[in-house]
Amino acid sequence: MVRGWRSGSAWSGAAALLAVVAAAVLGGCDMLAGGRMSQKAQYTFDKGRRVLVLVELRDGVAPPPAFATNLGDQIGGQLWLNKAVDVPPVPQDRLINLQQANPEAYKQMGVADIAKAAGADVVLRVYVTQLLTATTADGNVAEGNAEAFLKVIDSQGTRLWPGDMAGTRLTAHVDMGLLTDRSLADIVKKLSEQLTEDTDHMFHEYTPARHNMPSTTTLRRLK
Repeated sequence: MVRGWRSGSAWSGAAALLAVVAAAVLGGCDMLAGGRMSQKAQYTFDKGRRVLVLVELRDGVAPPPAFATNLGDQIGGQLWLNKAVDVPPVPQDRLINLQQANPEAYKQMGVADIAKAAGADVVLRVYVTQLLTATTADGNVAEGNAEAFLKVIDSQGTRLWPGDMAGTRLTAHVDMGLLTDRSLADIVKKLSEQLTEDTDHMFHEYTPARHNMPSTTTLRRLK
């Protein structure tokens, strides 16, 4: 009886795993050699377009100084490194200059206004709606959470991606329990790294880490 239950369990596991693989392929993944899958880009920037990464914060979100500029730099750098854009992204310095030249006027500018003033053809807007940390009784940061919504908008203010008006939602979570460095700066850095990576992956084909993907050896063993 136990032996038969194990056999059925193995077949159930194989069927479930194969179903996951099939769903992943139908959902925009391509199977590569060795059982790995490549995730297709959710959106592709047109060639020759100058992209500005615009990081904006919802009212009430209180990040460390220069958080938005640093996150914008990191995302732009990854897009360029991974050839998601074929022209260097618009430098964040242009945003800083606009903000410092007339802070009140800048607050009234829309995305299209900012794009034109910064010399951008397209804006990748990263709207951060959450940046929270939990602190222990001894003052150490225990965990952090972040949330952001992505949109691609042209210099005329037309939304190019996604179809959802709210944008594509990203979340980041860092549990500091296993780490020795648990300062606020450390946790914000790790949250930024996650948001950067997940944003970057939206705009070019990539292959997830092998430990997250079922291998052909595993599939053969479960047959």
